[in-house]
Amino acid sequence: MTWVLITGASKGLGLALTMNLLAIREDLHIVGVSRSAPPDNVLQSNRFSFMQADLSEPKEVLEKFSEWVTTAVSGEGEIVFINNAGTINPIGFSASAAEELIQSVNINFLSPLLIYHSLVNAFAKVFLVNITSGAANNPIAGWEMYAATKSAMKMFCATTEASRPGSTHSIDPGVIDTQMQAQIRSSNDPSFARKDNFVKLSIEGGLQSPPQAAVRVLDELSSLSIL
Repeated sequence: MTWVLITGASKGLGLALTMNLLAIREDLHIVGVSRSAPPDNVLQSNRFSFMQADLSEPKEVLEKFSEWVTTAVSGEGEIVFINNAGTINPIGFSASAAEELIQSVNINFLSPLLIYHSLVNAFAKVFLVNITSGAANNPIAGWEMYAATKSAMKMFCATTEASRPGSTHSIDPGVIDTQMQAQIRSSNDPSFARKDNFVKLSIEGGLQSPPQAAVRVLDELSSLSIL
């Protein structure tokens, strides 16, 4: 059996990826990881399992995945881990609370590493798909934590790929109309000078819908024979 594990599976791109795969791939079992449950039509699928976990709490993540891999995995299966969940917060650095900085590192970097570590020690074959961002390569004022953590995750994937060729792939799906985009547009941090650009994108219809972005991501994975 091939498993596909998707973080942030209850909304946005993660939910769109989940629903798309359930609709077109009967050979896969999807594991959705998020704080809140996805819609009932997803939960009712016999090819979907839901794991409630808060990626801002890496100790909880480690405990849940350590338990899951010992009870649900035979050691012979294959899994594709789509690292999709992420947080833009905090926007701005100096005025942010220390706890916000910690949560950014936990959600965008540490918890995905712990999940991946659990998987590579349990499955015969693991492929890591990292949903990245242009911020991983280009500094954006006010996005210190988001850019730093996305860059760190992208470099982890590149280094892992250098060590084990054919094991990771990073995809930048572009700008998507999600809750994260709404947070970006509502930010009042003075250091975030590009806010008006994102407001303009939304007004002018320049944002992809999550289903549109999901098709692009899955087409790329299909072209690379990953899924």
